[in-house]
Amino acid sequence: MTGNDVVISILAAVAMIAGLVVSFIPVIPGPVLLWGISVIYAVATNFQHVTLGALLVITGLMALRLTSDFWMPLLGMKSRGLACSTVIGMSIGGLIGTFTIPIPIIGSLIGAVAGSLIAELIRVRDLNLSVTAARFALQQFLYAMLLEYSVNITITVIFLASLVIG
Repeated sequence: MTGNDVVISILAAVAMIAGLVVSFIPVIPGPVLLWGISVIYAVATNFQHVTLGALLVITGLMALRLTSDFWMPLLGMKSRGLACSTVIGMSIGGLIGTFTIPIPIIGSLIGAVAGSLIAELIRVRDLNLSVTAARFALQQFLYAMLLEYSVNITITVIFLASLVIG
């Protein structure tokens, strides 16, 4: 490694760690940010440290997280007797909460839970079933956060390991 390679690698590692920290802010698309840093570094160094294989794994993780908002709410929905309108209410409520309650994560969470509660209350007119929908929304929100943070940490670890090993 030349002196320039070392400097570029250190800057990339700092950018990845900063990207990981920033990714905890809800409006920052962490997986895309970390993936972008990985791609730029891999291409800039001609895949010497971050190999094509590592980049494919990072890309797969990023795609998993980007699509999870579409498929995660569907998991377990039928077994709880919920309808697609509940997921739509959860999504719309989450968006409204994000922009009307300016507290990171909390606004989205309150909006998603309220949206699913309202959608299910309109659909079945039963408070107990609506509360079940709200609990489901809370559970899905927490699972999505866990998935996002896990993916972000995994992408960062793969990248940093590639720097050390490669």
